[in-house]
Amino acid sequence: MDNAALAVGGIVYLILMVLAAIVAVMWIIFPVIVVSKTNKMIKQQAEMLTCLTQLLHVSNKSERHLEVTQKSVAQAAPQQANFYYSVEGRQQGPLTASDLKSLHSEGMVNDETAVLREGDSEWKQYRHFLALNR
Repeated sequence: MDNAALAVGGIVYLILMVLAAIVAVMWIIFPVIVVSKTNKMIKQQAEMLTCLTQLLHVSNKSERHLEVTQKSVAQAAPQQANFYYSVEGRQQGPLTASDLKSLHSEGMVNDETAVLREGDSEWKQYRHFLALNR
């Protein structure tokens, strides 16, 4: 073989050795990079899970507080029934029992006036109003 062929062979050999060294270094470095990135992602996911757990706890506390508040409000202020009355065939209202009693006191409603409590299907005379107002 001549010197030129030996030189080319040497260069090819040198290139192959450099590539082998690069592959060997990457073989070592790549898993380290992957493990590092994976550990970082695991840490971030753990932090997110902690935040979500805290958020869920706060949400559950808020829901319980809302339920207690709603029950308290419902007990403190019972709902008043709405009433309607009819004058000359025209339905008037809605109004509270107190308003209906005031109209009776003022003479706008008499004992014969038809009265209906919201939710009922039958009109009754005002004189039966006390029974309606329970």
